[in-house]
Amino acid sequence: MDSEVIPVGDKEGFISFCEQLDPEIITILLKTAQRSLPEHIDKLRHALDRSDPTLIYEAAHSIKGECGSMFATRISEIAAVAETECKDINFIRNLMPEIEDAAFHTLNWWQTQNVE
Repeated sequence: MDSEVIPVGDKEGFISFCEQLDPEIITILLKTAQRSLPEHIDKLRHALDRSDPTLIYEAAHSIKGECGSMFATRISEIAAVAETECKDINFIRNLMPEIEDAAFHTLNWWQTQNVE
């Protein structure tokens, strides 16, 4: 998968989202996402260590949904692929560096978003 062409985040969507909610709520949502993404990545690693497609699916689904709802497009799209391919353990193993890289860039992108 060539995720480099997928933007890390949807800046326009995020700005529109911020215009609809109180900045304090956005800040809480961002902090929650920043805290939970590494937890979901750890769950995905654990699922992969156990070669458990169900746990891989659950972790990828969580990443896709939460990150998507916070406009993190790259990680959300890669997680959607992992969710779909959850039974192909070798594929997921090969995808993990891309997932981890996207997670790193997502966390950085979220930190640069101005919610005010």
